[in-house]
Amino acid sequence: MGRPSKFSPDEILDAACQLVATGGPGSLNVSAIAGRLGAPSGSIYHRFNSRDVLVASLWLRAVERFHDAITPALDQTDAHVAIRDFALKVLEWTRANPLEAQLLVLHRSSDLLHDGWPTELTERNKAQRSRIQDIVDSLCERLGATTAEERQRVAFAAIDIPYAAVRTPLSRGQTPPADLATIIADAVTGVLHRLHQPIEEPQ
Repeated sequence: MGRPSKFSPDEILDAACQLVATGGPGSLNVSAIAGRLGAPSGSIYHRFNSRDVLVASLWLRAVERFHDAITPALDQTDAHVAIRDFALKVLEWTRANPLEAQLLVLHRSSDLLHDGWPTELTERNKAQRSRIQDIVDSLCERLGATTAEERQRVAFAAIDIPYAAVRTPLSRGQTPPADLATIIADAVTGVLHRLHQPIEEPQ
């Protein structure tokens, strides 16, 4: 019987996430992860059979944790409140998980992977990509948003506003401040207020 691995998959992925946060995508390699853990590279490959499998697993773990944390806000009966709370959950999760938030907000998976998505993780990635689109589609249906402009407004309120709010502090290596919550809520309310109103042409 072989010796049990000293480091769990989550500990390895945590070290990888820290490397990206401090050194960017170029710092993410198995040797650097092993050095950070004080482990031989072989122990990393024992858990993840290639660098891209490790990186894809890191990305998916962050995305899945993020989606699991923010989707309960959608249980609100009032769709306007649900979108506001959904956007605020983005800020809440980002503040609680700044390193994973940096990974998702400041980078794309293509920035990190050398040879594209590993075959064994492709379906899992597709499921997460579909998940956010399904959320937007559901919110549009609840709000009766049927035109392209209306759907764009819903997506902007739920996704673009909170992402834009947290992106600047994350890019500076800072945790987004709590007082962004008021700004996000006001912006979401303002965008949704005109959802079914005629749009005036700019002068």
